[in-house]
Amino acid sequence: MVSRASNCKFLRGGNVRVLFLVWLVIEVLQLVLIGMLVAGYRKLHRRMDGDYRFSTHPPPSVTDE
Repeated sequence: MVSRASNCKFLRGGNVRVLFLVWLVIEVLQLVLIGMLVAGYRKLHRRMDGDYRFSTHPPPSVTDE
């Protein structure tokens, strides 16, 4: 029995390559978007912390004066 995909006129003549290219571009754009979101998230946290690193400088105690 012959599958319908082999009879489909759209998939003939290199359209499969075009669809693959479109899919590949979309995947790469998704990775770029995720990277931009992660970088923005880290930048936001640095800005909120005022570039203060709690791992190297512990925060001042509220009770100490």
